[in-house]
Formats: sequence, structure tokens, C-alpha cells
Amino acid sequence: MIESMIDLLTRVVLIMEDGGSGKVVVLVDMDCFYVQVEKRLHPELKDKPCAIVQYNKWQGGSIIAVDYEARKYGVKRSLKGKEAKEKCPGIHLVQVPEKRRKADLSNYRKASGEVMKVLSGFTSVIERASIDEAFLDLTEPVKDYINSNSFDSLEFHADLKSTHVAGCNDDDDTHKDDCDLRISRGDWFKSSCSSDERVLIVAAILVQRIRETILNEVGFTCSAGISHNKMLAKLAAGMHKPNQQTILPQSQVDVVFSTTLLKKVRHLGGKLGEQVQDKLKIECVGQLQEYSLKVLQEKFGLKTGSWLYELCRGICHEKISNRIITKSIGCGKNFPGPSKLKTAKAVKYWLEQLSRELVERLEEDMTENTRQAQSITVHFLPEGQASSVARTFALPSYNTSLIVNNSWNAINKGHKPVTNEESHLTWTTGILNIHLSAGKFVQCGKGHMKSLLQLMSSDQECSFVSASSSHSSIITGKEVTQMTLCKEEREDAVLTTTPTITEQDQSLETSSMNITKFFTPIKRKGSLETQLDRNAKRREVVLEEIKGTLESDDDTIIDNQFEAVLCSECGEEVLKFVLEEHMDYHFALSLDKDSQIN
Repeated sequence: MIESMIDLLTRVVLIMEDGGSGKVVVLVDMDCFYVQVEKRLHPELKDKPCAIVQYNKWQGGSIIAVDYEARKYGVKRSLKGKEAKEKCPGIHLVQVPEKRRKADLSNYRKASGEVMKVLSGFTSVIERASIDEAFLDLTEPVKDYINSNSFDSLEFHADLKSTHVAGCNDDDDTHKDDCDLRISRGDWFKSSCSSDERVLIVAAILVQRIRETILNEVGFTCSAGISHNKMLAKLAAGMHKPNQQTILPQSQVDVVFSTTLLKKVRHLGGKLGEQVQDKLKIECVGQLQEYSLKVLQEKFGLKTGSWLYELCRGICHEKISNRIITKSIGCGKNFPGPSKLKTAKAVKYWLEQLSRELVERLEEDMTENTRQAQSITVHFLPEGQASSVARTFALPSYNTSLIVNNSWNAINKGHKPVTNEESHLTWTTGILNIHLSAGKFVQCGKGHMKSLLQLMSSDQECSFVSASSSHSSIITGKEVTQMTLCKEEREDAVLTTTPTITEQDQSLETSSMNITKFFTPIKRKGSLETQLDRNAKRREVVLEEIKGTLESDDDTIIDNQFEAVLCSECGEEVLKFVLEEHMDYHFALSLDKDSQIN
């Protein structure tokens, strides 16, 4: 009895601290983004079923994005174009633009920039989550609106035709079951009198205007999730699509979570989610509420247990990082099967193509954002290896020949040839992927930009930069550090790795099912924050951003484990096969910080 009372009081306090703060967080998610970009370029395709296919034309190319018209016929991503035509004879297949014999995503990046520009006109706090998603903090704009306008929820209800309320039945829901006890959307609007619910209603008005502005100025439709934190906003955004928006109030969290699978919630889609499901024999997030704070802490450790206790009640403390531009820029290409690179001539050819593309984008970035990258990382995957190799070197100027030469030296040192004659240099095993990424940007004034642009034609040698030390330092080419990452296959074919928090780290409380279970053993000393920071820097070369191909729930360029996804925590674009490791790092660090604060 006493324990249940304490549990109830704890819950009330948590909700007051989080959901009761009046915070308004919105996720704007573009609908079938890649298809919309192509339809804007080709107006004749409007209202026709369309799909985007890779530049590889074998069997019509692999489908990487599908619009809703085509989905009605059963067309989905990962199908071949030939298969799509069998399901939907009238489908229009648009090939991803090609440049230098590889995919050219510049049209999509530019379109994304247009959307971000529109969003910037409504709030100054924007976090670009991917090429077609962004989190907005509308707390202040909503307060300003309320202070200058009268509040009438019934009036808002009439205006918000494309707005849904999670956990409530739509007003025109003709399929409602007699046993369905959920209130209607209209009833929720009539009864929503708390300050927290009011701000979400006002936010819905503002979000509707944002979506209308994007449609009018850019020509794209989008969906949105509106709530009090990033976790709930993300969940809400995917509930009703396309061209709709969903409010997820704190009062409806229990209803929604009663049917929400664990894997649908952030940080529970990987090993931790599997452990929770196996240990507690549950499937839905709401089932976690059956366990008290004490029980969860006993089963998963103090920090992880506390986090789970908050999460299943809709509590999330993740802040929106004010970030629109990415922290690095990159490009790459895969060479699967017979297309693998086995000669020096082939490797140098592709290094030339990739370097030219990278320099073009870096020069555009310098003009737009007045900044210069100071380092380059070359990643390559030797055939037969389960780990990629990455080497980093300094970038004194945006010069193609310098990037090619230093990248070649890095690959040649890390991949032993059969012969040493330059003209006949070959390997017994080929190279399956090469990509280059530039990072470590520094701001520069317009006057300094001119001198930097003049350096583009210089041919001075670059020194290599160690990516394994806590503080990157210039070193000689012979001292270049090879960085490899082990990978393990998961059921969804995404290759991931995870760092470890061990029992030796006294700052993290553990149990048999603690957070340690989904990290790989690494012995270390010192505080969790210090060690995680050190490990993150040691992995930095692999976690460099590869701007271009970004992952989202609806529209993804699918190109195996070397696809890049944007980390919503720090803005880093991360290789897909190390994303879980990268997010586990942030998750563990946040738990440690929370415990220190409390």
C-alpha cells in the first residue's frame, strides 16, 4: 500500500515536471519527400502513381521511395522497378539523377534547405533530424499567440480539419466499436481546459499554418506530431499521414501506449527493448506501468529502471538542439560483387570522382555558411572483412588533387597489394566501398573566405590527423591510425556495434539486466561521462557525417550498411551500422547526467 502511494506521488511529480511545463515540441515530417521533389521537377506526374528508383537499372532499379498513390497497389520500397510495374502497370518510375556515375542527391538537399528556410520563419529553435524531418520548439511562439489572442477551443476545433488527437476517435469515425470507450476528438476539444492541453491546441493552429506555408512556398505537403517532448512528437507524427497532423496530449498517453509496441519508441528498438520484452514478457510500452519504480530499478538498475519508469508515462527530457546545418559533408559509393575495385587505376578513378563532388559541395557550403572544413576522413571496406577502415588527414585547402593523393596513400597503406609496381598495382581482395567526409568546420569571415578560396589551387602536402587520440593532432603519414569497427548482424539486416559500460565503472549502478547488457565489454577507469567521451572521440572517424543519404520513417535512400543517418542528439551523420552504438552512447551519458543532477 505504501509502495503504491509512493509510486503514484512519484508519477504526479514527474508529469508536473515534464508534461506540466507548458513545453511544445513539434516534429514536421515531409510526405514521400523524394517523390515530391521529383514531381515538382516534373509537373506532368502530379496525382499519378510514382516511385523513385536507384540509378542502377538492373531489373528496373531498386525502389527507394514510393508515393501514396502507388502504395495502394502494394508497391513498396526495396522492390525492383520491374516488380512494381507488375503490381501497378500505370506507375511512373523516376530514376535518381546520376552524376560522375553515381547518385546525385543535390536536388533533394536543396529542396530540404528550402523547407528549413520556411521553418526558420516560425521559430528560432529548430533541430534538423534528417533530410526530411525537423523538430521545432514552439513554446515561445505559442505563448505569444495566447497573450495576443483569445482562447476558444470550439473555434479551433472547427478550423483544425486535418488535426487528429491521439487516443481519441475521429468525429466521423463510422468504424467505432461499441466496446471502444475512447472519447471523440470533438469531446476532447470541448473538455480540454488545462493549460497544457490549451498550448497544444494553439500549437496545432500554428503548425497548420506552417504546413500551409510550406505547401504554398515550396510546393510540398507534410505531416506533423504535436506534443510536450521529442519522443511523443515523433510517435504522433507517424500516426496520421499524409498531409495531416496529430496532437498527443499527456492525458492520452496511457491510452496510446496501451497498444504501442516497445520497438516503436525511441531507444527501445534495439537490444535494450529486446531485453525488456524478454525479461518482463511484455510487448507494449504501457505494460511497463504495471511495474513500480522500485521493481524496474531492481531488474534494470537504478538509472535504466528510472528511465523506463518515466518513458512509459510519456516523460522525456531530451532537449531540442538548435541546429539546421550539418557538422560534416561527405559522399561515397558502393562497389558490390563484380564491380569491386581491385586495381590502383580503378581506385584512383573513383577517388577523383568523389573528391570532385566533395570539393563542389564544400565550396557551396563555404559560400552559404561562411565556414571551412579542416579535416577529411576516407573510409573503405576491404572485401571479406566485417569491419571498415577509416583514416583522417588535415585539409588545408579545398584542392581535389590533394584529397585524391592523400586518400590514395591512406588506402594503399591499409590494403596490401599483390605487386608493388604502380602501373600494375592489384589486390587479391577488392574494395567494396569508398566514401569521403569532411568535418571539423570553423567559421570564417567574408574577408578570410576570399583568401581561403584562393588556396583551392595550391598543391601543398597534407599531413595525417590521428583520429584515435582525445585531441586530434597532426602526425606523419606513417603514424596514421587505422580505425576498424566490428559489426554484428541483426534480424533487420542493419549492422550495428555497441560500446560497453562495465561493472568497473563505479558511476553506473548495475544489475544482471542493467544497461551493461547491451554494451560490449571494455575495461576502463574514471567517470562514465569522461570514458564515454573518450570512446566517442576514439570512434570519431567512423562517426563522421556523410551528408546526402539520410534515413526517415517514410522515405529512405536504401543502399546497405553505408547509408548515413542523422543523429538527433548531436547532429552527427552516422553510418547506419554504427547508429545503435552511437545512440547507446548518448543514452547512457544522459542517464549518468540525470543521476548526478538528482
